[in-house]
Amino acid sequence: MASESGNRAVVEMRRYHAAQESALRAVAAARGTVGKTRDRRTVELERLDAAVSEAVGAEDEALAVLAELVPVVQVAAYAGETVKRVREAQQRASAEVVSARVAALTNGLPVRRGPGRPRRSGRGVAVGEVAPIAGAEHVGDTSSMVDSVV
Repeated sequence: MASESGNRAVVEMRRYHAAQESALRAVAAARGTVGKTRDRRTVELERLDAAVSEAVGAEDEALAVLAELVPVVQVAAYAGETVKRVREAQQRASAEVVSARVAALTNGLPVRRGPGRPRRSGRGVAVGEVAPIAGAEHVGDTSSMVDSVV
């Protein structure tokens, strides 16, 4: 009897160890699948990031081209963007590409600008210089001077 119960205990122990080994193999297989899936995700994210970057670049160029033809405020209204976003697009877009597209759209005719400063003319105040607030020169108060941001 003792040997029969001992044999049953050994058989149960072997089944238990077989179950443990099977579960361990399942964990190892799942871990491998997770690793491969993470690698695929990384590759896909890089591909999608490149596609988004390319699309944003094309949008920047399109906004900059339109901003060469009409005032920035109108571009922002037409495109449903902020003026800040349009100005950022103008800064990021390639000047050569924008100029070429404007020339192609206008058949080489010069772009007529309305009243105001010409494009990319700046404020005429160097960085770090102080520019007066409009009308402050009549007051004679220098405390109303501000640092200009160019």
